Amino acid sequence: MLGPVAELPGVIGTAPPTQNVADLQTKGFEMTLSYRDHFSVGSSPLGFGARIIMSDSRSKITRYKNDQGLLGNYRVGQYVGDIWGLVNDGYFQSAEEIAKLDESAIIPWGALEIVNGWPRYVDQNGDGAITLGNTAAEPGDLKKIGNSSPRYRVGLNLDFDWKGFDLSMFWQGVIKQDFYPHHYLFWGPYQQPYAGIYEWNLDYYRGTSETGADRDRHSSSYINAGLADANTNSYFPVLQSWLADNNYGTGLDIPQTKYMLNAGYLRLKNLTLGYTIPTAVTKKFHVNRLRVYFTGENLLEFSEVRKYFDPEAVADGFGWAYPYQRKFAV
Repeated sequence: MLGPVAELPGVIGTAPPTQNVADLQTKGFEMTLSYRDHFSVGSSPLGFGARIIMSDSRSKITRYKNDQGLLGNYRVGQYVGDIWGLVNDGYFQSAEEIAKLDESAIIPWGALEIVNGWPRYVDQNGDGAITLGNTAAEPGDLKKIGNSSPRYRVGLNLDFDWKGFDLSMFWQGVIKQDFYPHHYLFWGPYQQPYAGIYEWNLDYYRGTSETGADRDRHSSSYINAGLADANTNSYFPVLQSWLADNNYGTGLDIPQTKYMLNAGYLRLKNLTLGYTIPTAVTKKFHVNRLRVYFTGENLLEFSEVRKYFDPEAVADGFGWAYPYQRKFAV
């Protein structure tokens, strides 16, 4: 398989090319189940057919020269798509908690203040600090927390016909795919101060409720949304711009368990409904066969990440892809 060449001196000044320097082993399965029958409905036969397809595979690196075991390169024994990250341990709730665990090494730009509501992580190596190692032997506080490879791809074809009417549909999906977002469409102002704030970003950490004049200055819609109330069990941490900045791999840009999403999905890729006009009618107009139909593509989907990105365009974590369009034809 193609992979980056062995490490080269930094003075070369360009990215190393890919070469056929690695081997991998892929194991998996593929199965297909089909069924077809007909039933009598209203003295006319109802034809029915179903076809289910499922496949899955995992690929493991069996040869690659990475003597240091660097996490950023392929390693022998690694499964393609492994995600290393931090294990989330809630939020800091007091100055005493902040003082007990040094997270200064992962502050974006080294410029943000760690305050109540900042993400707290599990100190895997027990050294009192959160650090990012760069090898499998010395990963610091990183550990394998997921895999970005799609697992258990499924497809379902259904078709029906009765008295000249016909209906067919095709569903497609992936049952599981770990996905860590790196895009402002998920993080909003946590990534950039000039990014828009989205509805889901409003569930952010607020340590205390506002009272008196501080509360009175807000609109009724602001108060009704709960934004003036304490929210210490929030989905997002304390509101700090640049906390999820994706330039240096710090802060919320480091994959972590709390924000690991399942990019699995189920999508109705195609639906066609048609009617074939009886030949007794069409022959009057010298037409052998006439069928009218409606068809649509990408009509419906179920996915945890759909409100942020298209679930079929999440491979790099940024969602930089033109979304799938819904199409209709008659």
